Amino acid sequence: IVGPSWAISHYFFSFFLIGAWALLVWSIFGGAIARIAAVHVAKEETISIRQALRFSLAKLFSFLSAPLLPLALVGACALIFALAGWMTEIRVIGSIWTIVLGVAFVVVLFIAAFMACALFGTIGGFGLMYPTIAVEGSDSFDAISRSFSYLYARPWRLVFYTAVAVAYGAITYTFLKIF
Repeated sequence: IVGPSWAISHYFFSFFLIGAWALLVWSIFGGAIARIAAVHVAKEETISIRQALRFSLAKLFSFLSAPLLPLALVGACALIFALAGWMTEIRVIGSIWTIVLGVAFVVVLFIAAFMACALFGTIGGFGLMYPTIAVEGSDSFDAISRSFSYLYARPWRLVFYTAVAVAYGAITYTFLKIF
């Protein structure tokens, strides 16, 4: 990225604010929409938008933290990796620390594999977290667990459903754009 450092920090700050706003809006209204659909499918009843929003606001912490917890865990692991790498640059303990990291490299590889699985699970299972909370009325840990288990148990089915949803969205968008 070419430009002054304030521009880079400005873009990062804007990205953070827009992402936080989108997550908040998605948590409130996406949770309400998922609750309306869940009650309609499970009980064949309809609930009002006010009831759905009340449920969504009551479960707001779960809706917000479900996608953020795995990302925070990955961020914590990345911070530990960055600190370990930074410690190799210290002249006094750098060479000893480099040997320690070399010996513990297998552990580092397992942690990196865990980070990759957590990121893949969060990105792939994000669309399943909110329906889990809306249907079960559970917490974010249950939503993470169920979405990850479904993603890793039936990845091709999830890919198929995602492809169908993208195709349907593209057709709908094209139809609306033309008319």
